Amino acid sequence: MGKRKVTEPTTRTVPDVPPTSNRGERPVTDISYVDAMAELDGIVKALDEGSLDVDDLADRFQRAVDIVEELDRRITANRVKIEQLAPRLRRLAGRDADRTDASVPSASDAFDDEPF
Repeated sequence: MGKRKVTEPTTRTVPDVPPTSNRGERPVTDISYVDAMAELDGIVKALDEGSLDVDDLADRFQRAVDIVEELDRRITANRVKIEQLAPRLRRLAGRDADRTDASVPSASDAFDDEPF
């Protein structure tokens, strides 16, 4: 018997994966919040159940990360908008409160200092 050549395992580098996969899925930026949450829920269930094929595992995990990042971006953007709009509504509600009976709650009563 001849000697077998022992080779060191090769290290594969994984390229950055864009927010869309090679599955023909829509970019996460094009999916509604509700649809993105439903897709994320499905991916998490498949991960929890161990029902994903090992060849799909990294792709599904990457898709889940992309969805979470996009949803976080949307929530943050909307929080900023609400924080910018809330003072305007408070001012308007305060102006209207001056014209109405003080015993009637105004729209500004619906807001605390923190919008969330």
